[in-house]
Parts: sequence; C-alpha cells; structure tokens
Amino acid sequence: MSSVEARLREREAARRAAQEQRREERARESRPEESLGYFNQQFSARKTAIEAMLLEADSLLRDQLPSHFERLFTEYHALQKFTSDSALFLTSYDLRSSQQLMTQLEQDISARQDQLLPKKKFAFKARKKEAPQPQPPPSQPQLVEEGKGGRGEVKASPVIADENLVGFRDRRNDKLQLGPEEVRGHDVNLSGLRGCDVRLRGPPSTLHMSRMEACLVLCGPVASSVFVEDCKDCTFVVACQQLRVHTTHHSKFYIHVSSRAIIEDCSHAQFAPYNWTYPDIERHFEDAGLDGKRNNWSLVDDFNWLASRDPSPNWSVLPEAERAASWD
Repeated sequence: MSSVEARLREREAARRAAQEQRREERARESRPEESLGYFNQQFSARKTAIEAMLLEADSLLRDQLPSHFERLFTEYHALQKFTSDSALFLTSYDLRSSQQLMTQLEQDISARQDQLLPKKKFAFKARKKEAPQPQPPPSQPQLVEEGKGGRGEVKASPVIADENLVGFRDRRNDKLQLGPEEVRGHDVNLSGLRGCDVRLRGPPSTLHMSRMEACLVLCGPVASSVFVEDCKDCTFVVACQQLRVHTTHHSKFYIHVSSRAIIEDCSHAQFAPYNWTYPDIERHFEDAGLDGKRNNWSLVDDFNWLASRDPSPNWSVLPEAERAASWD
C-alpha cells in the first residue's frame, strides 16, 4: 500500500469516527436523562436531601434512629445506583468526582450513626445461669451470612438490603455468600470489608466495591458494570460488560469483560482471564447478556498513562504460573 493510499484510509477512518461521535451527541441530546447537566442536577438534589436527613437525625428520639438510618442508607444506595447507571455517558473526571463525594457521604453517615447509636462494648461477666440471647429489634435489618458465623469476630453491622440493593458493609474476616435469587437483577454493594471471602453465585445487575482490604470476591456474570474503588491487596474474580477501577493497589483481577477495562490512579494491578465456575453459570452468562466466547481480559486502558507506545507501569498480565487454578 502506497503512502498516499494510507493517508486516504486514515482520513476516511477519522471522518467516520467524527460522524459516529456526532451521531452519539445528537442521540444524547434527544435523551436529556443521559446528559451531564441532568446528572449534575439530580445528583446535587439527591445528595442535598440525604445531607438534610443526616442533620435531622440529631433531633430524633433514640428509638427512632435505627429506622431513620436504615432510610438514610437506602437513599444513599439509590443515589449510588443512579451514579453507576450514568457511568456510560459520564467522563472519567465526572465519574471519579461523584464517586469521591459518595465515599465521603457514606463515611459521614456511618460516623453519625456510630455517634448517635454507639455499639455496646463486650465484657466477660460471671453468670449464675444461662440467659436467653436478646433478639434484634424488628426495625433492624437481618444479617446475611454463610452458616452460623465467619472465621473470626464479626462486627455486627447490618447487611445492605432493600428492594433493589443487597450487599455487605463493615465486616471483618468473615465468609459471606449470596445465592442466585438474592442477587439476580439487583445492584450489589460491598464496602468496608477486610479479610473477607465473598461469593456471589448469580447474575447481579451491577456490582460496586469500595474500601476493601485483603478480600477475595468471586461473582457470577454481571449484566452491566463493575466498579472498584479504594481497595488494596484484594483478588477480584468477576465477569461483566464494563470494569472501572479507581485508586486500587496491589490487587489481582480475574475478569471476563466485553469492553476494555479501565483503571485510574491504580498501581500493581494484575489481570488474568476469569476462571470461576459453579452450577448454572452458563445460564447466568446468558441471563446477563454476556458472550462467553468474547473476553477482552488483557485489554486495559490506564487513564494515567497516555504514552501509547509504551506499556503502562501500573498494570500487568498475571503470569500463568502464578494464577489460581481453583477457588474451592
């Protein structure tokens, strides 16, 4: 091919790319709910409402607080879902900024809950006879956990659970599990976990993981996106349409992904192909709309590394000799 033909082909490719971009912009303009202005307006209004609810907690009676904080976390996770659903048309900067605000908001809610509803300290006492264990009040959501306990002491924090959201928060050294009917079509949130083994056998709608350390997470096929933020020393085994990873370090990703994975502000990330299996996983791939034969696990875009000729120093392919052969 001559240099003239090559230049003509490049111009034609650029022209088609520009046309496609204009088509996408026109389509976005025709759907105002997929515009940055609409997102910013809705995000700000919902965040302000949650902050107002947080201030209201100071004026409530103690017996009103458990249900109030349950509603607070429900509103928080609804806003988190709205942010996740908007990720496809948000820029990396806008998505990262909103996620940082969400992280701070969650920390503010948890801090106020610990302040107004402090957990009782445990102490050994001599006892003359066995006393019945107190039952949790009806307004408190129940814990979801595997078996009768984990590998060590568990912080008694409620599971995230409402009509569309399930997950776990602030757990330590525990084995956690959700089955197909518990995650199917739901948004799953995992946050504040440390040293946990998490297994999600089913097809969630989305999966959001934040503030996790030294955890193993195995998840069935996710119908849309997986978001990872502020994690370290973890292993994630996930299948999804889109994977976005922020501020995560020294972690391994065994992935099946339809598009190119995206990392930002990350270091020492290693990638390998998804290799978890369990009964009905093939059907769950179909339910999630994932093509089991199409896996772009080794195609990773690093938003902090723009030198296209040189590989990013922030991620690498996990050598085959170092890959886990089984998760059982």
